[in-house]
Amino acid sequence: MKPKKTTKTVSGAAATALLIGLAAAATATPAQAVGTSTVDGPITRSEIMARAQSWVDEGVPYSQSKWWSDSNGSYRQDCSGFVSMSWHLGSSRVTWTLDDVAIKLGSLDDLQPGDMIDNISTHVVLFAGWTNSSHTTANIYEEAHSGTDARKATYSRSYINANGFMPYRYKNVVDSTPPPAERVMSWYLADSAGASEATRPMFKYGNTPMVPLSGDFDGSGSDKEAAYDPRTSTFYMGDTSILFGNPGDRPVVGRWDGGADLVGVYRPEDSTFYLRHADGSVTSFKYGNGGNWVPVAGDWDGNGT
Repeated sequence: MKPKKTTKTVSGAAATALLIGLAAAATATPAQAVGTSTVDGPITRSEIMARAQSWVDEGVPYSQSKWWSDSNGSYRQDCSGFVSMSWHLGSSRVTWTLDDVAIKLGSLDDLQPGDMIDNISTHVVLFAGWTNSSHTTANIYEEAHSGTDARKATYSRSYINANGFMPYRYKNVVDSTPPPAERVMSWYLADSAGASEATRPMFKYGNTPMVPLSGDFDGSGSDKEAAYDPRTSTFYMGDTSILFGNPGDRPVVGRWDGGADLVGVYRPEDSTFYLRHADGSVTSFKYGNGGNWVPVAGDWDGNGT
């Protein structure tokens, strides 16, 4: 869900510290289906990825003869059933009919999260993103074969090409996310750490369990509110959003290009930073030990980046 401010951001040149407080709703909300799409209707990329992740979280086992029923609907537990579920289709299609509801892309480089890579004779997977700016390895979601559960994996570009896979995009995918019905994250700004809560300007932006962030994303010289949804790997900055990384990645903000603040992620499973540049390219490098490490960025040598 895309967050939206309910009041204007309060900022000032004299501010020396930014203190963020989160106030979650006091009452629990009932479990509900992932996202807000309807069967065979428009669906956002973030919802597609969240639906895919839900089967990974549930450990749905592969089967060509069984159907898995949950809040997402009831779908066959094989590769094409998995993509059908992720796209919220009205039935579990097969590898050679999924392309009836999709558009063939011109190149693997055109793939975006939520698209599919399909060999209509053998297997289909859901594309989640490239691991590097050279587009040599893809992160994918799949129901692979008997004896495995829904999982995240990687396919090399050479493997994709050698095995007859082609890139496709669901006809009803949309790139924007509607604002939520309620906002439950409260932000408090202060000029100093000693300011009382009563005197701190407050506004609402985002929803738990989003991660609160801030940065000078437009190069204006002042920081603004932002949030990251780890369920859908989506960054929200004001009224704009960027889908980047994989569900479960940890967000980081910094000026690695030397201008406005940019976004990146730290992937605990492989202890790797993935930093997105202003031109959309990605730099990656390994650092740390994953686990509970929290990514931070800063101009440690004073060179402006």
